[in-house]
Amino acid sequence: MVRSKSIVYRRSPYLQSGANQTTCVIWHSLLGWPLEVSLDTLEFLNAFDRPRTVVGVLGGQPTQEERELCQLFIDRLYLVPAAADPRAIAMAELERRRPASDHGHRIRYLELIMTEACNLRCRYCFHFRSNGEQSLRRLTVRPLSFELGRRAIDEYFSQLRRNGVTQAVVNFGVGEPLLAWPRVREFMEYARASAVPDLELSFTLNTNLTRLTVPIAQVLKQEGVTIATSLDGLEVANDAVRITRNGSGTFGAITASLDLLEQIGWPVNGVAVTVSQDNWPTFDNGQLDWAQFRRLTQVRVDPDVLSLFDVPVPAIAERLLQLRRDAATRGIIVAGFWSRPFENLTNDGISESIGFCGAVSGRSMCVAPGGQVYACGYSSRPLGHIVDGPELFGIDQRYHQLLAERRTGHVERCRECPIESACGGGCEVAAECADRSGQLFDRRVCQLYVSLTTQLLLDHIQQAGHVPNL
Repeated sequence: MVRSKSIVYRRSPYLQSGANQTTCVIWHSLLGWPLEVSLDTLEFLNAFDRPRTVVGVLGGQPTQEERELCQLFIDRLYLVPAAADPRAIAMAELERRRPASDHGHRIRYLELIMTEACNLRCRYCFHFRSNGEQSLRRLTVRPLSFELGRRAIDEYFSQLRRNGVTQAVVNFGVGEPLLAWPRVREFMEYARASAVPDLELSFTLNTNLTRLTVPIAQVLKQEGVTIATSLDGLEVANDAVRITRNGSGTFGAITASLDLLEQIGWPVNGVAVTVSQDNWPTFDNGQLDWAQFRRLTQVRVDPDVLSLFDVPVPAIAERLLQLRRDAATRGIIVAGFWSRPFENLTNDGISESIGFCGAVSGRSMCVAPGGQVYACGYSSRPLGHIVDGPELFGIDQRYHQLLAERRTGHVERCRECPIESACGGGCEVAAECADRSGQLFDRRVCQLYVSLTTQLLLDHIQQAGHVPNL
């Protein structure tokens, strides 16, 4: 029940809303909690733009239903006592949710950076800039040594055991891991031999597929390796950006490898697509036709997250939304980094373990060929060295410092953003690039994510009839 008829409330500045002709959704930009409401209810909440009592706004004694609804608004901090600091109240709630320890207890995923070399030179690649070999960090072409990889696997398994985790995922990625295929196979064999009986172990591989052979494909099937790959549109679109060192297109080589995987009974279930200035003009629903023909169930589509290309944000948002809607009619899920804030919002409220990705939510550790540990394989911010062992996760170490900086509500550049917590500061690598170049974080990316999150919430309500977690 509403605690007191005489308490003066005001609308929290963190209450956000989106509406179309038929419905409205509201949420708290720090705490989440999306809720479908009527336009009349939104008008009621907006009446608290100046401090008022509930009775004063309703114009009389509330009914039982009105009291319960008002109490929900108060409990979710949509309405706050007029004299209170709304951010302090919300941050106190976030602190209450915060896990007791950040000492690596959230880690679920190990990435072994097999090599930082790659046989392609995709124009947008994090690793290799289009102006030559300039990269986010000093790269080495040597593969990850067996000794360092073994240490990484051992430490990862130990970390899981310390925290009672029974599922392990080892990924091979970043450069082109098939350039170091013999070592990949060694690590799979070592991990299988080292895993305790109650540990459910799986492997994933991020590959451009251009180096795939029949023997490699058969081993991947035998080991049950989940394959992640990219194809940046149909032939014209893909070959404008996903190119070899000499500038040749890759569409034919990639699709031939997809055919091979299907022939041996180990087809991929999806592809990732990066859209940039070069392939945007030729990127359309033809990709969905192709995906449906291939019986794919997922297509990840992302504009270049380092900086948006020279197309108006509303046009990018509308094309992504329409692509997602059209894909849904074909049984294909289209998602990307741009849908992550929406996905976070529709979880059970924002928590300290939610982040833009596994790197900034403390779920991953990535080990480079030199033994340096990163939160993300593309990051230029080393958090320690694998020989440090459990000390990597100490409270005074760089790993813990990164998580503290990216804690929900603590990213300074994101204060007052409508999706401040759900987005969690966006891509760490994009932020690092901005810091290194002395440029501001691309706010057009932020605008795109806010616009898409609002529309995705409205679409979800119309399709499902409700927002989960109510």
